[in-house]
Amino acid sequence: MQINRNMITFNKILKNNIDDKIFSYLLNNVKTWKDFKTDVKKMIFSLEKDFKAINTFYVYFQNSYQFIVTFYALAVSNKICIIINEPSSISQILTIRNYCLLTDISSIKNKYQTQLCNTYLFQDCLSSVRETSNHRYLSFSNNKFFYICTSGSSGQPKLIKKYFYQVNHEILAIEKKWGEQAKQYDILSNVSHQHLYGLTFKIFWPMCTFRSFNEEIFMYPEDLVNRCAQKIIISSPATLSRLEGMPCLISPKLVFSSGGKLNEQDAMKSCKIFNKNITEIYGSTETGIIASRTINISTNWVFFPEINYVVDEQSCLNVSSPFTKNEQWINTQDIVSLLGQNQFILKGRLDRIIKLEEKRISLEQIENIYNSHELIQETTTIVIKNHVDKDIIAMLIVLSAKGKAFLKENTRRQLYIKLKQDILRKNILTSLPKRYKIVDNLPYNSQGKLIKKIFCKFLIRI
Repeated sequence: MQINRNMITFNKILKNNIDDKIFSYLLNNVKTWKDFKTDVKKMIFSLEKDFKAINTFYVYFQNSYQFIVTFYALAVSNKICIIINEPSSISQILTIRNYCLLTDISSIKNKYQTQLCNTYLFQDCLSSVRETSNHRYLSFSNNKFFYICTSGSSGQPKLIKKYFYQVNHEILAIEKKWGEQAKQYDILSNVSHQHLYGLTFKIFWPMCTFRSFNEEIFMYPEDLVNRCAQKIIISSPATLSRLEGMPCLISPKLVFSSGGKLNEQDAMKSCKIFNKNITEIYGSTETGIIASRTINISTNWVFFPEINYVVDEQSCLNVSSPFTKNEQWINTQDIVSLLGQNQFILKGRLDRIIKLEEKRISLEQIENIYNSHELIQETTTIVIKNHVDKDIIAMLIVLSAKGKAFLKENTRRQLYIKLKQDILRKNILTSLPKRYKIVDNLPYNSQGKLIKKIFCKFLIRI
């Protein structure tokens, strides 16, 4: 595969001579590489002048351009950057008062300014600078690091330490894989840069290969569809599941999805709408990218060539690669079946196989069976305690169009009974959900991860 000859490592990105090329865009407004370099130098000057005694900074930004200006300036200034993934995580993570929080959101500044630490707006930092930094070096060591949060979908978010040598290896692998198809097309993303998938595919990859990216995060699927022509789409299952019925007149060049499982029904619909195969990325904050697969071509996952892998006695995948710290081995807790030729089938999470009434039960298998029913669009399950402190399976259900039509003519109880009867007639299940709740949408976070801890308030006994 031919590599982009203009590609440069992330830690040396400001040493390029491309000033007039578009760096990022927001509707009809664009920023050039010259703008980016100037703003980074201003932020470095602000850090040197106003924050000299502070070594560690929390950052939470909505705007991707303002985020990466701040992020890069912190790295050049030899400051430690901690990327916060959700506003709700701020009070959980901010524990040391002499740290600073940098943001572009006034309401967050006002909320946390006196409660936990000093908080500053990006706009105020730059507006106070009348000159740019004369910082001699606008690059930094590959061995420098930053912190980024895991999704926190199954509990409290964890901080993961990432080194820039990991970033550079990962960007090289991505460009090797898709650079020829991506050419110099712009990135269009509706995933957050505060999670590693969004940070890597929306910002790091285009920056190192001189493609431009969108600064905002699209809240509605139609915004993504309406602007996707001649773009590289970085999306998530949560967004792709909401595309039904949307026309797409001009196809994007590539469509990526990650952050959760893309079910087959949503994948097929998305392929039809975009007139393009969907490429799924498998990985995690701890491991970086591991594998990919292209819907409509193969259902099997294919390891990136850089990945070393073994399967342990519990059938869990363990990986090591240049994308992990010191190429250490990491247990993914994902159950797989190896197929040869660097391919595998992903069977589900180890922590989603539970023991209930002395029986081993796969929650993912139950979800897959329910999801295949014509009345259901999507489900998810969780184990909760009932009124006598006994473990039971509870389920949230998003109805399909046929399901909604059925519910107009029948009660919810009749719907639940029909689901049970139909599913038991075609499948052998050792346990069924005992609590159900019909919802409009499943509770996803900005990365498209299901937030299990808020399920209980939705669930009712039938």
